Amino acid sequence: MSIESDFFRRMEPKFDSLEPYGFVRAGEAYVYQTEFQEGAFRAEVTVREPTEHVDGEPDVFVTGRVMDTDLQEEYMPLRSPTAIGAFVGQVRENYAAILGDIAEQCFRPLPFLYDQSNRIARRVRKAYGDDVERTFRNNDDVGVFRDLPTKKWYGIVMTVSKARLERLSEEKFAKDRGEKLPPEPKGKRTKEGPKDYDARPEDEIEILNVKLDPVKIPLLEKADGFYPCYHMNRNHWITVALDGRVSDDYIMELIQESHALSIRKPKTGAAARRVPGEPLEWFVPANPKYYDVEAAFSEQEEIFWHQGGKFEVGDIAYMYVGAPRSSIMYKCVVTGVDCGSYTNHNGKQRTMMLIKKLEEYPPDLLPWSEIKHTGLGTAQGIKYITPKLRELIVRKLEEWESS
Repeated sequence: MSIESDFFRRMEPKFDSLEPYGFVRAGEAYVYQTEFQEGAFRAEVTVREPTEHVDGEPDVFVTGRVMDTDLQEEYMPLRSPTAIGAFVGQVRENYAAILGDIAEQCFRPLPFLYDQSNRIARRVRKAYGDDVERTFRNNDDVGVFRDLPTKKWYGIVMTVSKARLERLSEEKFAKDRGEKLPPEPKGKRTKEGPKDYDARPEDEIEILNVKLDPVKIPLLEKADGFYPCYHMNRNHWITVALDGRVSDDYIMELIQESHALSIRKPKTGAAARRVPGEPLEWFVPANPKYYDVEAAFSEQEEIFWHQGGKFEVGDIAYMYVGAPRSSIMYKCVVTGVDCGSYTNHNGKQRTMMLIKKLEEYPPDLLPWSEIKHTGLGTAQGIKYITPKLRELIVRKLEEWESS
């Protein structure tokens, strides 16, 4: 365990808080530097999101080092268990105070107890923009993944006894065979009441319930890491143990299927997101390889564009220009829909709409490096603006207009 892990072991970064605190972006990482002990030492703290997970290894968000500013080299006694004394103790104490403040201001507690559960929660937030919801009062052991527009659950994480889960699984399989298991041995009665064999902390695991095609469920129930669904309809839902037996990637495939089956979006999905009297906001990507949108908007305020969603007149389109810009550069309003058709670069007929430029932004104002943390997913394809992306746009425009 490192000094940093003492503060950040069960925490995750609030990326939108890092730069206001004083972190500076360096590629895919954020770096914070501050001197202490009258300039004799410099703390360098780096925060990055893991690009991939290695099974059996904890995800690392924070690394750090303390530099001796006179020698311009790392102060190694800080991490040596054999280095004792008032001076090195003061350095450790001051460095710990810096880490503690960063943890308080720029991090939040992870939603679950175990590493795989928290990794899945992060990936769900990235893919769908949905945070863990605590639906049940006074029960922090249950977290729900809910699609906000439709209010439908597509995943439930809870803490259960592994022994109890396996017993219920055995009972279900016995029932399928037309058999009945002998009753479980009862716990010994104590002064406090019957002994509860399900309440052993060392026996607890976290599980995820997902909705799947009923044809798949009987096959998966027999695979390692899967169980007949705990406390839900076993014909449509299945339980996955979040203890590393099933890979993160495969769990995300199951969540994707559960998401599609649970929310049952209507064909007119935009209608479910519309608020009467308010325009719907869209993320509209433009690929400079196929169309020079910057040149088009430099010559005229209104242009025809691919109508790839359920747009209505008055809707707002935030135009994202791909590499080398890789940023939202225009705010447009839809002034016409179903404006004829055109043949795209793949030879397919596409419907056109008419959009008018309202605002133009510098390429460094809303870059993809910040947009990607808002739950939008990828920069490909027309999408609805997520609540977090809306917050980012508002904040960045306020900063830009006040500068």
